[in-house]
Amino acid sequence: MATGSAAIERVVAAASTPDAAGYWLVTDAGRVTAHGSARHLGDLSGVALTRPIVGMAATPSGGGYWLVAGDGGIFAFGDAPFLGSTGGIVLNQPVVSMTPTPTGAGYWMVASDGGVFTFGDATFHGSTGDVPLNEPIRGITRSPSGLGYRLVAADGGVFSFGDAPFYGSTGAAPPPDPIVAMAPSPSARGYWTVSSGGSVFAFGDAAFLGDPDGAVGSAEVVGIAADPVAQGYLVILADGQALRFGAPAAAPGPSTIAVIGDVPYGEEQEGRIGELVSALNADPAVELVIHLGDIKSGDTSCTDARFMGVLTALQRLDDPLVYTPGDNEWTDCHRTGPVSFHPLERLQRLRQLFFATPGQTLGAHPRTVAPQPGYPEDVRWLEADVVFATLHVVGSGNGTAPWTGLGHTTPTPEQVAEVDARVAATVAWIDSTFDIAEAQGLAGVVLAMQADTWNPGPSRAQREVVEQVAARSAAFGGQVLVLQGDSHAYRADHPLGPNVTRIVVHGERLPFEYLRLTIDPASPSVFRWVRVDV
Repeated sequence: MATGSAAIERVVAAASTPDAAGYWLVTDAGRVTAHGSARHLGDLSGVALTRPIVGMAATPSGGGYWLVAGDGGIFAFGDAPFLGSTGGIVLNQPVVSMTPTPTGAGYWMVASDGGVFTFGDATFHGSTGDVPLNEPIRGITRSPSGLGYRLVAADGGVFSFGDAPFYGSTGAAPPPDPIVAMAPSPSARGYWTVSSGGSVFAFGDAAFLGDPDGAVGSAEVVGIAADPVAQGYLVILADGQALRFGAPAAAPGPSTIAVIGDVPYGEEQEGRIGELVSALNADPAVELVIHLGDIKSGDTSCTDARFMGVLTALQRLDDPLVYTPGDNEWTDCHRTGPVSFHPLERLQRLRQLFFATPGQTLGAHPRTVAPQPGYPEDVRWLEADVVFATLHVVGSGNGTAPWTGLGHTTPTPEQVAEVDARVAATVAWIDSTFDIAEAQGLAGVVLAMQADTWNPGPSRAQREVVEQVAARSAAFGGQVLVLQGDSHAYRADHPLGPNVTRIVVHGERLPFEYLRLTIDPASPSVFRWVRVDV
């Protein structure tokens, strides 16, 4: 088909930005429209296509997307790499959908007979290509690890491969209208399917939050996409409408959280950390805890055993725990104890232990949050008409201090590359956080990080972060709260203007202390707090 023909274009697929603050729609002619925070990065307008576009997928960074045609032809835009296609191969059945790997360095395509095609770092785990199906396959979604995937058929039958769990289907009781798409829940421990008539079906921990069943008119439903921030989903119609269904919104009211940092600090505190956990559990006002990093002192070893000891203690918190890493537990590990560790290896291990399930907090009763792709420690959630975001910004020059314990006197190339990539991701996370606050008219923004960026001032690798916070705060109509640790002494000030409050929490020294922070959107100041000794 050619986009210049007289045929009426119809939307056929959608993809959400990683922060859920925007989305793209694509038509069968390959025309892409961007909404919210999504950026238009190119499309196939005016290009004659051999087969119509049938699917779309975004890169983990949100800086690119792929379009896939019915013959398996792949069209890459932005930072989406072209890794191969079936455009030159005669297929038994047409391609109907695609999904990327967690790294963005590969993708799967699926045909209507369930044949699965892999490219880049995507691995094959099975298909229904040789299995007689009652109805054709309509979509594919991957597991969080990328070591599995699910296929959904038009009758709602779900086929799981690799490590993708099966949570249920409508295969035994097909809906009146065919299933057209599937989307995983934010935690990936469930999924939604949607029919062309607008019926949404929820499985696992995916909550049913409503659907447009019977109200879509002549514009049939063509897709569904998760909305992690709203804890819901978008239902996409062929006429370009995107209908949002989220968790029932409570009237914005006061909410109280606890903030800690630089704890446990040293072996004595490691032995007594249960006292702090018990005090937090006993505070009836506290609904969530934020740890601003440094879960060990700078002169204790960075062993797995120490990490697991702290993790086990913190997991006894009754409330959800949001943790953002400090420098002591990874970038300074080259110089601690009798054994020097490679900082990047410790960072990887930290992510494996403390962020094993991206999008899920720690604590005995975890909650779902929206993680930043590639940086599971950077998360975002809404609380009392305020958007919270953690930023992986640490002391030791934000990770630029030379690894002297490994014999280096200047930053290594791999060290510089890690810092540069993390700073760029942090700046983008700040931007998308303020985008959400502005788009939803929120009362405030909370940014939580380990580094005290004014001690005495931001380092080179912290400066871009501080400048971005300053610029976005100045243009924001609400209140901004920056939570920091690192320098161990409590402080509250306004380093970036009257609408920006910065708090450094107490740490390192006994007695234990936490900050009881109340968010009240009805108050002009939005935030109030009190220091609590333990």
